[in-house]
Amino acid sequence: MAIIKDSLLNNGINYVCKYYFTAGTIHVGGDLNTEDVAQYSFQVCASDGNTSHTVCANVSIDVIDVNDNKPRILDAVNGEISIHVYENNKKGTSLINITATDDDCRTKEGCEISFRLLTGNLFYILYFMYC
Repeated sequence: MAIIKDSLLNNGINYVCKYYFTAGTIHVGGDLNTEDVAQYSFQVCASDGNTSHTVCANVSIDVIDVNDNKPRILDAVNGEISIHVYENNKKGTSLINITATDDDCRTKEGCEISFRLLTGNLFYILYFMYC
């Protein structure tokens, strides 16, 4: 128990506090990135100054991923893909497989990268997802 004297609020009357709490707040001390570390585990201990009066608790912090990375096209060099084809290729001929990845997809279930052509109608793209 702690004896608390509060002369301003209680007219100088001392009273006994039956429950005395001291709080410690865990703060983020650096950059969190789930692609680097997805979970942190450590112990937090409280002591009243007497080494035999110490209690500890295990703390586990899960870092939840947010979509903070852009996909990367692995086949591109400086943002460019160059293809040379013969003019007599038939409709439906496969020209190139383009592979893309996203660092956020390593940690999320159901993460999907889609492809689309922004201009033109002579070419089309089919894509498949590999897990």
